[in-house]
Amino acid sequence: MMRHWSWAVTLAVLFLLSACSSTPEYARVRAFYRCTNVAAAPALMHALAPNSGVFCTIRFAGSMSYVDYANTAGERSRLNLSAADKSYGMPQFIAGFIVGQLPTATLSGKGLVAYDLVCPNCYASSFIQRSLEFSTQDATLVHCSRCHRIYSLANEGIVVENAQSDRDKKLYQYHIQYGNNAMIITN
Repeated sequence: MMRHWSWAVTLAVLFLLSACSSTPEYARVRAFYRCTNVAAAPALMHALAPNSGVFCTIRFAGSMSYVDYANTAGERSRLNLSAADKSYGMPQFIAGFIVGQLPTATLSGKGLVAYDLVCPNCYASSFIQRSLEFSTQDATLVHCSRCHRIYSLANEGIVVENAQSDRDKKLYQYHIQYGNNAMIITN
């Protein structure tokens, strides 16, 4: 009987230790975007460079016919969505995307991150699709002009200023992969 008890305690300890992992929490919101020619958008390419500390917004306009990229280094690019990109799958998002390489890797070892451009607290409470804007003081911060919360891109999207409760939501984070001049965001 004592032997079974020790196995139960060992399993409980293992579950507790695995619950404290540094794996980021990804949003439960559907997201998709595929860019097959990152080099054609210098603003995006700069943000995806390893350890750059630069972030780039991705906004879709013109009835989803073109994409605007603007990064924290002041670069802007505009690309038409190609027929190949559209046939592979139309972009899916709430307000657009924020992508970039962290200046240093996170605890999970990843430096490349992707978030939705929407303020998660305004969206969750009222379904308001208010886009976030970059802070003028720190390239790793974004703020909402409606609720005035400030989020840290370098700290898994948590609210770092003007928190309104202990239940504030983090930025919606998505899976991102980049290689061979192509980037894909999924969830």
